[in-house]
Amino acid sequence: ATAPCFFKTKAEMGIGSSYTEVEAAYKDNIDPYSTNKDQILVGDLYGGIIFTFKDKKVVRIFLGAAAE
Repeated sequence: ATAPCFFKTKAEMGIGSSYTEVEAAYKDNIDPYSTNKDQILVGDLYGGIIFTFKDKKVVRIFLGAAAE
């Protein structure tokens, strides 16, 4: 999902949410090995949510399996 998508996760995160907001909303489910300043992975690569950031704001949300 990218702009102008108005989709929100159950934690109310969507395009335009800040890095800090996403980090706080999913603090217990963040994969520390696949997370950096440009993306946060919630869950894991086999089924999760990847938030991609630009200027500390969500610009892309990927849902599902990113690996096989």
